Amino acid sequence: LNFGQMTDASGAGSVSSVIYRQGVGGVWIAMQTLFMTPYYWFMNKWFRRVRLVTVGDLFENRFGGKGLAAMFAAFNILAAVTFIGFGYLVSCKTMEAMMVKPESEHTVAERQMIVDYEEYTKLQAEYQTGNLPKEKRVRYETLRSFYNKGKLRSYISYLHPATFYVVYGLIVGAYIVLGGFAAAVVTDAFQAILIVVFSFILIPFGLSRLGGFEGLHATVPEYMFKLFGSGATSEYTWYSILAILFTSMVQI
Repeated sequence: LNFGQMTDASGAGSVSSVIYRQGVGGVWIAMQTLFMTPYYWFMNKWFRRVRLVTVGDLFENRFGGKGLAAMFAAFNILAAVTFIGFGYLVSCKTMEAMMVKPESEHTVAERQMIVDYEEYTKLQAEYQTGNLPKEKRVRYETLRSFYNKGKLRSYISYLHPATFYVVYGLIVGAYIVLGGFAAAVVTDAFQAILIVVFSFILIPFGLSRLGGFEGLHATVPEYMFKLFGSGATSEYTWYSILAILFTSMVQI
């Protein structure tokens, strides 16, 4: 079950998405847990020894009140809903990319959305290299605002997000209700194995398409190969990574 949770579909999709946009530094979104593993080495044995099941039980036992335990439970419910929602979003994005509408079927508005996206990527490349002229910065900020709101797309999909969320939720809910916790465990474990295998299978095809590692370095900007980026090129600077690690440690 732990293996399945660590290699879930939303995790693979989110890490791949961040690395595609931010570079290798985006791997820290998954690797942050590496520095917390020493805590988990003794946590399970300690919990078994004190006859506690959850951290909420620990708070109630240690501080003698149910208020903090209830607050912790409410926080984790909110966090679970957030992570599940993010998993739905990543799954939807993946399905959208697999159901691309051909250019011959694009409407005028959809075609303009793609044109604006291509313009935005060019201006962004100039901005990141410091070569963006001042007269183009207003246009860049406008397109950047549209992009952050999801109004710019590199492709148009047949899939409607609302329909996907309803159908996806019904399918997941059905196997959980019918199979219970055991169904979730088996599904996560099987899915984890597939994700790991498929991830490695894709590597040689990608490198072959790019012309090997030399082609990869020639195609991708140099700053995207750095584990620690700068504020201008990546959100994952050394100080932002420390902040993420600190937040994760406090969350434990």
